[in-house]
Parts: sequence; structure tokens; C-alpha cells
Amino acid sequence: MHKTLVALLTCPICHGELKGRIAEEDDVRITEGEFECENCKRKYPVVDSIGVFLDSGEKRDDFWKEQESFATKFRREHPIQFFLLTKTFLGNIKP
Repeated sequence: MHKTLVALLTCPICHGELKGRIAEEDDVRITEGEFECENCKRKYPVVDSIGVFLDSGEKRDDFWKEQESFATKFRREHPIQFFLLTKTFLGNIKP
């Protein structure tokens, strides 16, 4: 999740302000962490650089685990391609 997006975030449920706890980050992205709403106290994780801002009533485990394992596997098997996809301006990526 790009750090520049943090200033734009609000709680998707009550539109309250979110406070973040960053566990891992690099110069541009937050790779692991959690955001918590100051009003309703809902928590939203950041997993593999992706913020998960679902309503706590929605299912999180059905499709997310499959995607998480794919992203982790891809990063491990193709480190150069992963770097290019996550660190390069999209206009520079060619087929």
C-alpha cells in the first residue's frame, strides 16, 4: 500500500479517522501493519502491501487466503518480476 494513500483513508463504515500501526515498510510502501478507526474501533490489516478495508461482517477468509498464498508464492519464485511489478512506474512495464 503506497504511503501517499494514508492521508486519504477513512473508515469505510463510519468514515472516522484511521490511525495506523506499521510493522514493515520500505521507502514507498507499507508492507505489513494495521489501521484502526478512532470512532468505531474496527481494525483493518495491511497484508503483503494490500490494505484490507472490508466490513468486519463480511467474510475475509474465503478468497483472501488463496490470493495471499499466490502473492507469497509469486514473490518467492519470481523475485525480479515481483520487484519490477511493485517498484516500477506502470508505464515502464512492457509485455
